[in-house]
Amino acid sequence: MMKKIRFSLTVKSILAFLAVLLPIIVIFFLTYKSNRGHVERLVLDNLKANAEDHEGNMLLFMEMARNRIEDFASDGHIRGDIERINAGKASGDELSRYLFEQKLPLEKNFYRLSVISIEGKVAASTVDATIGTDEGGEEFFLRGVQGPAITERYRGYMGEPELAVSSPVTSLDGRRIGVLAGFVPLSRLGDLLTGEFRKELEAVTLDKLKAHETMEAYLVNRDKLMITESLFTKGAVLNQRVDTPPVNSCLSERREVTGFYKDYRGVEVAGSATCLPALGWTLVVEIDKDEALKPVSEIGQYAIVTMVATIALISALFVFFLRFVIRQLKELALASRAIAAGDYDISLPVRTSDEIGVLTESFNAMAWGIKERTLALMDTEERLRGILDNTSNIIYLKDLDGRYLLINPRYEELFHIKKEEISGKTDFDIFPAGLAEKFRANDLMALESEAPVEFEELAPHEDGLHTYISVKFRIKDPKGVPYAVAGISTDITERKRAEEALRKSEARLANAQRIAHIGNWEWDIQKDEVFRSDEVYRIFGLKTLDSDLPFGAFFNYIHPDDRERVKNAIDDALYHGAEYYIDFRIIPAVGGEKIVHSQAEAVFDEKGKPLTMSGIIQDITERKLAEEELKKSEERLAYAQKTAHIGNYAWDIIKKDLFWSEELYRIHGLPEGIPVTFDTFANAIQKDDRKRVLQAIDDALYHRRQYSIDYRTVASDGLIKIIHAEGEVFFDNDGKPLKMTGTCQDITELKRAEEEIRKLNEELEKRVTERTAELKQAVGELEAANRELETFSYSVAHDLRAPLRIVDGFSKVLLEDYDDKLDKEGRDHLRRVRSASSRMGQLIDDLLNLSHVMRAGMTAERVDLTQMAKAIAADLRKLQPERNVEFIIEGGLSATGDKRLLRIALENLLGNAWKFTSRKDYGRIELRRAGEEEGKTIYSVMDNGAGFDMKYAERLFGPFQRLHSADEFPGTGIGLATVARIVHRHGGRIWAEGEPGKGAVFYFTL
Repeated sequence: MMKKIRFSLTVKSILAFLAVLLPIIVIFFLTYKSNRGHVERLVLDNLKANAEDHEGNMLLFMEMARNRIEDFASDGHIRGDIERINAGKASGDELSRYLFEQKLPLEKNFYRLSVISIEGKVAASTVDATIGTDEGGEEFFLRGVQGPAITERYRGYMGEPELAVSSPVTSLDGRRIGVLAGFVPLSRLGDLLTGEFRKELEAVTLDKLKAHETMEAYLVNRDKLMITESLFTKGAVLNQRVDTPPVNSCLSERREVTGFYKDYRGVEVAGSATCLPALGWTLVVEIDKDEALKPVSEIGQYAIVTMVATIALISALFVFFLRFVIRQLKELALASRAIAAGDYDISLPVRTSDEIGVLTESFNAMAWGIKERTLALMDTEERLRGILDNTSNIIYLKDLDGRYLLINPRYEELFHIKKEEISGKTDFDIFPAGLAEKFRANDLMALESEAPVEFEELAPHEDGLHTYISVKFRIKDPKGVPYAVAGISTDITERKRAEEALRKSEARLANAQRIAHIGNWEWDIQKDEVFRSDEVYRIFGLKTLDSDLPFGAFFNYIHPDDRERVKNAIDDALYHGAEYYIDFRIIPAVGGEKIVHSQAEAVFDEKGKPLTMSGIIQDITERKLAEEELKKSEERLAYAQKTAHIGNYAWDIIKKDLFWSEELYRIHGLPEGIPVTFDTFANAIQKDDRKRVLQAIDDALYHRRQYSIDYRTVASDGLIKIIHAEGEVFFDNDGKPLKMTGTCQDITELKRAEEEIRKLNEELEKRVTERTAELKQAVGELEAANRELETFSYSVAHDLRAPLRIVDGFSKVLLEDYDDKLDKEGRDHLRRVRSASSRMGQLIDDLLNLSHVMRAGMTAERVDLTQMAKAIAADLRKLQPERNVEFIIEGGLSATGDKRLLRIALENLLGNAWKFTSRKDYGRIELRRAGEEEGKTIYSVMDNGAGFDMKYAERLFGPFQRLHSADEFPGTGIGLATVARIVHRHGGRIWAEGEPGKGAVFYFTL
């Protein structure tokens, strides 16, 4: 049998010393390493939070500046002044004063505001010295023409770097007429990083590293140059190059970096960077590594001192144990053996032969029992102490009366009270009365509950109230009687703040979507679950309670004619990689039909299977209706020009662009749509007239003479036409011609009529001389014919429509642009001028229409009178939507005739009824079938308007015959004469019945 190894008590003491000392050294090392990692993470997290806070301030500042400039650019006063400056009708002085007095005080971040014309010249500015300078090549101007922009300028007006915030200024018809720019010195950005901007906004921000001496925050541009002041380098703006990992990462990868690295000084720092890709900037927050990790160094020093002291104490204890305890134990062992061998009847089993074994033989049971209980108690206390000392939560114990029995170090740190001081005190001795009462009430509830109870409590800190989640439970004695309440509280303040920030962000997004009528959605294709914003439900006329609707349910609200097209577009996007970008109609659950625009993107897995699809939907009904109305307006203008043989042109002299309306192509005999230049126009003029026309244009451009001229043009088929042209030239402030606009009218028929009259008069004079006596009767007839021709020639030759339009146009401009400069009498005179020119123009148009009706060729076709009348009624309602008029139009009415002439007839009859019911609170207009006459259908147009006296019925259909004054009911007296001639040309007749105050009925056949 192997002999058991026995150690002496000295050897065992040495082994015990090492067994205790080595774990202490290991624990000290691991604790130091853990604390160092924790401090490093805390420093980096705080730096990142600071960087994000500064980034938010920076973005907020940029957005506020951009919104302010966009708001200024939409100012009607600024728009009007720019248009007058561009037209050479005003200088920039008044606009400069307006910017200085009315706009610059609204945004103190701008030290200068400037308005630049579309050519790049500064037209107005709050700094007079900059007016007239050329900014056309500056990046802020070029970007500002395209849309709102923020641009960095290395050298501004004051010679210092600055930011330029620019936005286009557009006219009412959508043209870009200039750029409004505001200038912010880059030094202002330093305020964003020092907290001055936050103080102005009274904003709550992160400031966790404020006390550090080496902490700095700065901005770096895309050229890696510092654009805010440096804490360590004077004159660093646009001079100090920053070529560090965070800057390189933002510029090359747009990836944000937080960590330890060498800064622009070559010093090891802890830093965090955020990327501002829109400007190409990097925002950096840094602190010297030595200062950041100073707590770790202090902890290491404390750890070394503590460890040395511990080793020294244990060593001293070991020496003391060897010199005193072991020697006494040896003596005790000898004494114990003597007693065991004596007469004291002591019989103890011998387990070991060393000194401790001898002592164990005597006191085995007692020593080991005490040791086991002591070790168990020490282990429990050590674990509890480790939890209390190292947890980030606060832990406390109170008796039944609320007096503190125990608090952990975290409690001492946060509330600045030592456990020795708090013993015997209550919450009322530490916290405000209101909070203390809440704490006491929660403690009592926990004492009454068998299970732990959770509460949300507030506690005061140096930076304000913090929110805690507290778990409280009662402590019982061995008999099961509660004698204390314990609590563990966790700080959830940051989580609360994050939740509030998220809520506000979501509210702002929802508000923006509501204003823009844009909603967003996301479809999980695998689960068929759909998220939709509130605006999506509003667009479809649904409530958010319908949020459980599957994706396919919304197809029920798509217009049946568009449904298949939308489904195909979605399938193409999901399974063929096509772009989903589509407009379609919907029929909401509430409200009328709408037109929406939708676009989306799909996300696929690595096998190309669609996973999700997300996108937006926008209500574009109003925009589509406006586009349709604009199209109709352009069609009406083209029809009017075609009917009157008048075309308009616009010549941009600077860009050498020439615009011709469709009628101008027809007048000059050129194919529609071909590019037209000034040379094209010149070559279309007959060679004999070309020099004269070009000279007239030069006189208008360079001598400001009136451009009004007749010339001949030769079409490709050899047909010669005579054209009357007029134009107006617009100049800049230096008198340089910018643009020329005007009209051209085909007066070939007028000239031919004049020539015929001249020839006829010559022939008549000759024949009268030769055959006076024989041809008196013929001369009379010829004179009558001559008078009729003269009447026609007079009406056509004195066609003043173009001058009248000019008078009316300039009167309108005066009323709109100079309304605030005219007194009441001046505005009234201008309105009378416009009214008179309008009546004159209407009279001329009506005469020409009447003449055209008599001479125009006819094309017979089947015409739907019902639909034609409904369209006319709709146009009348748009003119005066406020009127209460009922149209009763019989269905199925049709006739054979010229569609264009019949529309003119119906427009006059229904327009006549509309006009003469204007004095009625309720108007009624009817179009019906009223029987037959000699196999022809009789149609009637009846109204309940002013009516007329039957004794004047025969006068109704004569030109210029009016039964009411123009003040009572406006008109020229040509409309019914035109209707009568159209009816007669269709082989029918027209008559009327009426009674004053009770309405009228007009009957006609075709």
